[in-house]
Amino acid sequence: KNEKAKYRIIGMSFETRPDYVDLKEIAEMKRMGATKIELGVQSIYDDVLKFNKRGHGVKETIKATELLKKAGFKVAYQMMLNLPKSNTRRDIEMFKELFSNENFKPDSLKIYPCALVKEAPLYKLYLKKEYKPYKERELIETIKSIKKLIPKYVRVERIIRDIPSPLIVEGGAKISNLRQVIEQEMKKEGW
Repeated sequence: KNEKAKYRIIGMSFETRPDYVDLKEIAEMKRMGATKIELGVQSIYDDVLKFNKRGHGVKETIKATELLKKAGFKVAYQMMLNLPKSNTRRDIEMFKELFSNENFKPDSLKIYPCALVKEAPLYKLYLKKEYKPYKERELIETIKSIKKLIPKYVRVERIIRDIPSPLIVEGGAKISNLRQVIEQEMKKEGW
């Protein structure tokens, strides 16, 4: 229908998990007209993925990325900062690795700081003082450092999740206009 429509859709994005991508699913996504696949990567550290019960490891992300790129899809990664077992240094190093290692190199990104909400299992760790959200300044500086590492060809589609601020218990993820705040600082600093 799209091929003969007066007004055509020029792109269609599907979101999935890295461990769900195989040749059968790729054929189905192509059949349905997908042009970009967003992978819920979250982290490229196996210890972080395992602790956070993601159900996949880094090898699944590498395999999915390879299969999708070979099939001609644009590949987007959804990355999460401030996950348990990570820290600001590791988060920044993760983005260095994303763009220096040929196994990754996504075409676009969504950067989601972990948002602590009372309904999540993470809240129990927070109450036991086993998890601490990044403070506002800490998160802003981490994202600014990350943005300096991202190649110009990579589109950053998002820098915050759309979880209402009042539902977030604590941390920099409460700043609902975080991207705007960061862009204002970038402009002020001249980069």
